[in-house]
Amino acid sequence: MIELIVYMTMMSITPGANTIASMANASEKGFRKGLRLNFGMTTGIVIVAVISYILLWALGSSIPSSGLAFQVLGSLYLLFLSYRLFKSGSILIEGGLSGDFMAGLIMQFANVKVFLLCVTAISTFIIPKDLSFLSVLLIPFFCLISQIIWALFGHAISKIYAKHTKALNAIFALALLCLALKNIISLF
Repeated sequence: MIELIVYMTMMSITPGANTIASMANASEKGFRKGLRLNFGMTTGIVIVAVISYILLWALGSSIPSSGLAFQVLGSLYLLFLSYRLFKSGSILIEGGLSGDFMAGLIMQFANVKVFLLCVTAISTFIIPKDLSFLSVLLIPFFCLISQIIWALFGHAISKIYAKHTKALNAIFALALLCLALKNIISLF
């Protein structure tokens, strides 16, 4: 469970479509009015996470070896993210989207980071560790908390992140690398 929490923290707090959209929307419309977009994004993440869990669980039940394949793919994805984060400025910065509840909800069905986050979390940390289906709700919970942080402190966070990008990315990359290695080792 600790690994899942570390992964969710690293993936949800780093810049991506949702965090940037939340920051931009709150800057434009104010925090309270901006919450509609955040709740829409979170609702979309709940839908994507539940569908991902059902599909991955069904696939793992019907083809047991697929669970191992998804664990390996999830670990490789964590290694890729760790490398990419260490080498570049940030993970998947995709620009902001101002809008309302429906815009936030619909946005999740085109948000690659959310799909990868759900598939990796579920196939690497939830299903193989026999965690409860309710563990899937940690995904949208962590995303919502991160979106609200970015909405509240977006301007300050973006300045700190811009000023200390390399150091923060190195810390995030190291955490992801440790998770990937731990998962790979657990396969043997």
